[in-house]
Amino acid sequence: EPDNPLNYELRSIVHSRLGNDISAAEDARKYIKLRPRDQRGHYLLGCSLMHQGLFEEAIASLSEALRNCTKYKDRMQVKEAVAECKVLLEKKEREHKSMTPAPHVDTSAATNQSAVDV
Repeated sequence: EPDNPLNYELRSIVHSRLGNDISAAEDARKYIKLRPRDQRGHYLLGCSLMHQGLFEEAIASLSEALRNCTKYKDRMQVKEAVAECKVLLEKKEREHKSMTPAPHVDTSAATNQSAVDV
């Protein structure tokens, strides 16, 4: 049944548990197309994106899930995922900054000028 969102939800969960995060995201997107206001699809998509390291996209999807949550327990689960994603994003940004080389300062002009002054 291609129009049954439950099929896509369950497949997304199975793919996620098997570590197939790209397939999990694809099925979550199909679920969202069929039930755009249901938080489950947005949550599944956000988690699969987070596992792929796509933290900004994951936060956006999880935030959409949060807007659609009606149950306290679900809201807490989504908030925890958003918080985890933000921590991972900050860590990724810190690692990226530490790997970025410092800008090169050209001191040859100052050295040449000093030699001329002598």
